[in-house]
Amino acid sequence: AFDQDLTMIPVINKIDMANAQPDRIAAQLQKLFDFAPNDCILASAKAGIGIPEILDAIVTKIPAPKGSINEPLKALLFDSWYDEYR
Repeated sequence: AFDQDLTMIPVINKIDMANAQPDRIAAQLQKLFDFAPNDCILASAKAGIGIPEILDAIVTKIPAPKGSINEPLKALLFDSWYDEYR
């Protein structure tokens, strides 16, 4: 990600667990990747904590894709499957 100059959003997940140490993990992210601890989003998908902050960060920090309105639309799909039941 660093080599390709991609935008990264640091998220510390599972903060609802009893042994979670988000401050220690934020300090490690700062030491290893130079992320400011206050830039790390604290989240728990299970408890629904931090989800709006993650979505806001995606919208505000990740640049819009580049393309041309005159060329065909292209997209990358992964983990896609069709279920007739649904």
